[in-house]
Order: sequence, then C-alpha cells, then structure tokens
Amino acid sequence: MQVIGIGSPTLKKEIHESVCGFRLANKEETQSLKLYELQIATAKGNETIEKLTERMGNKLNPAMTAVINNKTDKVQFKEGEPIKIVKITPYQPRQ
Repeated sequence: MQVIGIGSPTLKKEIHESVCGFRLANKEETQSLKLYELQIATAKGNETIEKLTERMGNKLNPAMTAVINNKTDKVQFKEGEPIKIVKITPYQPRQ
C-alpha cells in the first residue's frame, strides 16, 4: 500500500504522523464500523419522499433525498420510478 499526504507545508509534521499512523483495527473497532451504501429503491405510484423514506429505511432526510435525485421535496413519484436512497449496514471484513 502507498499513502500520500498533501497539505500546507506548515502541517508537514501532522501530515507525516497521520500517514504513518495506520494499524490494523481490533475486533471491537471493526464491529463498530458502518457502511453508508447508495441503493436504488423503486417508488410506488404517487408516493412522497417522506413515505418512501419511511418504507425503505432511507437514512437520508427527505430534503437530501430530493437533492440527490434532482427532485423537489414535494414531488410525488411515478409507479416504478428508481430513487436513490442510503442504507446503513454493518461492515463485514473479508476473511
């Protein structure tokens, strides 16, 4: 693995310490990690962002969901319309 640090020359010491500070995570740390995954949900006809968020367990608030989907927060979706949402899942390390 190669790691490169970029920043202001006044932060050279901090950048160096940060780049050199990697270590393996212990079991407790690994189990506390959560992945924020972008997923595609399928809307129901005339469903609002608030209802879709509730039904699908979307972790974004309705305003942010509207932004990432290039919609207004007052939109009603068409049946089957693909909508980007975010789900949180536990990190599963590779064995």
